[in-house]
Amino acid sequence: MDRSRTVVIAAGMAAVAMVATGCSREVSAEDIEDSIAEQAEVQGFPLESVDCPSGLPPEVGAEVICDVVITGLVEVTPGQPEVVDRFQVQVRGVDRGDVRYSMRPLVAGTTE
Repeated sequence: MDRSRTVVIAAGMAAVAMVATGCSREVSAEDIEDSIAEQAEVQGFPLESVDCPSGLPPEVGAEVICDVVITGLVEVTPGQPEVVDRFQVQVRGVDRGDVRYSMRPLVAGTTE
């Protein structure tokens, strides 16, 4: 696998808010995986796979760590290309059935 490619994640990636509409019910693992894949495409980094072990309950602060495989290096911090192997997804708010959550890339070898 060629890991020489470097992709810059926009500074706003850590604050991307996604919305799942429903009756304040859990956001499924599949919906979270789709959101990560969509943001990967928007940001322009080659996501090979994403796997979330569970969904998110509609509770502020609830979180899940999803494993990802990205070909190449990612600049989470400008000027510092690194291997990203997970995304932290956290519920930021619940309002009238909408669950808002953010996604933050995690560098390989670091703890949440």
